[in-house]
Amino acid sequence: HPKTRYNIRLAEKKDVKEKIIKGADLKNHFETFYRLLKETSIRGKFGLHLKKYYEILFEKAIHDENINLFLTEYEGKVLTAHLIIYFGETAFYPFGGSSVEHQNLMPSYLSHWRAMQEAKKHGCKYYNFGAVDIGAKVTHDNWQGITSFKQKFGGELLEYSDFHDIVAQPFWYRLYNLRKRFKKH
Repeated sequence: HPKTRYNIRLAEKKDVKEKIIKGADLKNHFETFYRLLKETSIRGKFGLHLKKYYEILFEKAIHDENINLFLTEYEGKVLTAHLIIYFGETAFYPFGGSSVEHQNLMPSYLSHWRAMQEAKKHGCKYYNFGAVDIGAKVTHDNWQGITSFKQKFGGELLEYSDFHDIVAQPFWYRLYNLRKRFKKH
């Protein structure tokens, strides 16, 4: 989309810096990642996993070169943090967050653009942004902005079959669902 290209160039012109974090250095950026993820979840009104979930992911990522954290900074302040996982021919974007501060500098556009470029270097053919709101079939409250952002990068919409839980421990599964139900209210 022309506006996407414009926003990427704007971020570069305004001196937004990007960094790729990998390996042992990931642990130094966990709190920043989690703070931005939490800020984004509050703004977007969606839930997160427990903090421990992300901590374990980062601990495992330290030893896996296929997991990178893309940060953007402006005047020494981190504006975005996007986790990218390379698997086969696909770069997956499962989690990320951004600050409302300096959004006018379009740091998320630059971060994803750089992540896409890095994915090509890793031999990836696809960049999976994750779920979007597709209207009648799948709809999520407050996902219009996220969906619009993802669609501005082009690409195609792929639909996968529904997922199903396979319950190995019924007691814990019931507790998990109970927690989710109470967390919504």
